[in-house]
Amino acid sequence: LNAATPATPASTAKIVTAIATLTVLDPTAVLTTRLVRGAPGDLVLVGGGDPTLRGTHPVRNGLGGGSLAELAKQVSGPVNRIVVDDSLYTGPRLGPQWKPGYVTDGDVAPVESLMVDGGRQGKDGPRSADPALQAGHQLASLLHVKTVVRGTAPTGAVEVGHVDHLESADDLLR
Repeated sequence: LNAATPATPASTAKIVTAIATLTVLDPTAVLTTRLVRGAPGDLVLVGGGDPTLRGTHPVRNGLGGGSLAELAKQVSGPVNRIVVDDSLYTGPRLGPQWKPGYVTDGDVAPVESLMVDGGRQGKDGPRSADPALQAGHQLASLLHVKTVVRGTAPTGAVEVGHVDHLESADDLLR
């Protein structure tokens, strides 16, 4: 299709992403998604950069080392509110050259340190415009909590639980 029109293949972008990732991260780095205590009744879901964290309705099998269900099993005591902390990454959430339809068409998700299933809302559907809040709402549904807000974990917060991404760096590029 359009054989005479030059285009950059997607796999080239994956190679650049892999090189950039290995430039700033140790190849054995573990991406950890944590749950910590916040204000009384608050449980803070802290994103550690794992886009393969599985949600309540995983859309792909075999990705990620952890799931929201595993996190929910580690919670004890009453929870009144889920606080979503996606503060690990700073900067723009969308690429400056991304077309407006990239998220709604399902091509990419906004870049956030907290998301489930790569920000997907379904197997072939659009990506979430706010993957971190989507993750928070899915955790809230598992814990039967109604309120989800954005915030940050308190310094020195007590960890309630965590899941790690222990798969190869190649999985981050899928």
